[in-house]
Amino acid sequence: MQKDLFDPTSEWRGVRSAAPKSSFLERYRLSMRLDQMIVVCISLLVSSALVFGVGVEHGRKMERVRAKQPKAEGLIRRVIPKAETVKVTVDTKKENQDNAIKATQIAIQEISVAAATADTKSIDVVEKGKYTIQIVTYTNENDAEKQIKKLESLGHKGFVIPSGRYRQVCMNRFNDKDQARTTLRQLKAQGMIPPDAYVRPITR
Repeated sequence: MQKDLFDPTSEWRGVRSAAPKSSFLERYRLSMRLDQMIVVCISLLVSSALVFGVGVEHGRKMERVRAKQPKAEGLIRRVIPKAETVKVTVDTKKENQDNAIKATQIAIQEISVAAATADTKSIDVVEKGKYTIQIVTYTNENDAEKQIKKLESLGHKGFVIPSGRYRQVCMNRFNDKDQARTTLRQLKAQGMIPPDAYVRPITR
């Protein structure tokens, strides 16, 4: 009998034991894994949706910024020409002021030259005589020059003795005062000089 139990050809050897059935815990573990996978998938989807939403919002903000940028550039473009116009206006005013200052300086130089010339004439007169006949006084240089030319046309030597803003027109030079008085009386008698003309020293 023991031989039959251990006989490899016995029919009992060919009978296989049935596979053990899965327990409730194993099925529960499998379902838990499936639930976890679903939760993970849902989490990924939610995360993707959030990322997408954030990206869309960021894109909208960038679009708004880009839409405002041309306005700002246009404002800058309008402001810059105005600033350049103001700068050009200021430069023009400064240039006009500089030109006015230069013109004033030139006028002062011309007046100085004219005064120096008048002083030179008076010095020349002093060197050539002690007395003269003063016939008229002007405040205008041109009037004095006209009177001198008139005297020269009559054969007399005229010149100007400056005194401040006045121009004293004189005629002829004399080393002797009596000679000057005699000539004065003759010229008054001829009506060539005004009655109030008088003899005076060239230098006082």
